[in-house]
Amino acid sequence: MAIAERGQRPPLFIIASDGELRREHLDRPLGDLSTFVAEEMPFWVSSIRRGESEVGRLRNHVEFLLSSMTPQQRDASLYDPRSQRLALADLMFARNAIGNSHGTPGSNLLDLTEKHAQRLHRPATLTYEDSVIINPRRDRRTFTDGTMGLTEADFYETHNREEDDNDQIIYLYTAAIDALASRGRDAEADAVALLKEAVPFERNTINDMRAVGMNMNPKDFAIIREYFKGYSPDKTQRLFGASGAFSATPQIIYMLLTGWLHEKTAEYLERFIEYFPSGTQSEIADAIVRCREGLTLSAVEARLGSPPLLHRAVRAAKRHQLALLQNHKKAIATQIRGALEGKVQGTGGFGSVTEFVDIKIIPLKQELAAA
Repeated sequence: MAIAERGQRPPLFIIASDGELRREHLDRPLGDLSTFVAEEMPFWVSSIRRGESEVGRLRNHVEFLLSSMTPQQRDASLYDPRSQRLALADLMFARNAIGNSHGTPGSNLLDLTEKHAQRLHRPATLTYEDSVIINPRRDRRTFTDGTMGLTEADFYETHNREEDDNDQIIYLYTAAIDALASRGRDAEADAVALLKEAVPFERNTINDMRAVGMNMNPKDFAIIREYFKGYSPDKTQRLFGASGAFSATPQIIYMLLTGWLHEKTAEYLERFIEYFPSGTQSEIADAIVRCREGLTLSAVEARLGSPPLLHRAVRAAKRHQLALLQNHKKAIATQIRGALEGKVQGTGGFGSVTEFVDIKIIPLKQELAAA
């Protein structure tokens, strides 16, 4: 993997009062239905929320658009690997918009989402992958319009940036670990250089997490996150929603750096693996194997007797990781009031939001304080 260029990035959540989200009409795999989801549905959903329209109108319009599709269009959306994941994301945005507006999606929508989900071997619900990774950055799907829609788009962009930066960090950590494992102390200088190259990406993630906590409007986010909740027409079936808890890359980085895998985290990853982005599920499994086989930065450093330059570089990476986790906890406290006290549940499946974060923070903080 080539290391990405690091340029000046536009600030997040600095939104003009008269701002509107601009889209470039790039990706519309379901034709009129995709165009509706991208361009018109946010206004319909906002009108329903304000009591100016009925959710039944939205349901019926989506059913009409789906029934107007030709069999060829339906087949293409199901079987074309270039478009099937975005097609399913569009369907899931529509399904969640209706279901989380206290409506019941129509039979055409439910049938097509179920078929798509089965074909892709994943849950029939809106996922983190749908809303962040598949959702086109220049042709955003959102549930909300106006300035709130801009906030929602920036929330997705924050996660896009995090995924981009984390990919680079994972590449650099893995290269450092493998060099040290194969060449021992002879690879110390190369490993340290790789870890220093990761520092700007680590700082990016910290700064973007601060922006979520400090700049995003909590009142807007309280409304936006309601549409992330898992929706199932079968009330006996619990589906989890689109949540950052299902982002694989932060979990992988933590394991590669520390070598720690709490039993509750391992259970969570195993139980909910189908909710994680499809392209990262094997990477999670690989990171778990590395933890258990001692192929992590902490483990190889210890085996080599903690040479000073390597020790300082690994410790710096751990300080960055702790700063990121602490800023994440602050962002949760600001943006989801009551979540840390257990009064509000996250959209992921982890029982306690506080425990989900503290499982990583506490041991890292203790190690850094003791050294």
